[in-house]
Amino acid sequence: MNIPTLLPIPIAPFAEGRRQRISSQDDRIKSNASYLACIDGRWYAGKFIKCWYGWSFSNWGNAGRQLDSIDGPLFEILTEAKP
Repeated sequence: MNIPTLLPIPIAPFAEGRRQRISSQDDRIKSNASYLACIDGRWYAGKFIKCWYGWSFSNWGNAGRQLDSIDGPLFEILTEAKP
């Protein structure tokens, strides 16, 4: 059984008195990689898909969730293949 590893995606807590965000133009988010994301104070596991308006987070109901930035904790879920 593979145990996933969580790789934190750093978000600076504050700059110029404001909470920082990862924008939809940031290249740290890989399209179709699996993530554990805190969105609106709740945790979700899913994938970000790059769209013309920003991102769509796949694990949010039937249609996904449209996001143009992320301000909560974010982790990429890494799994290693069995040899």
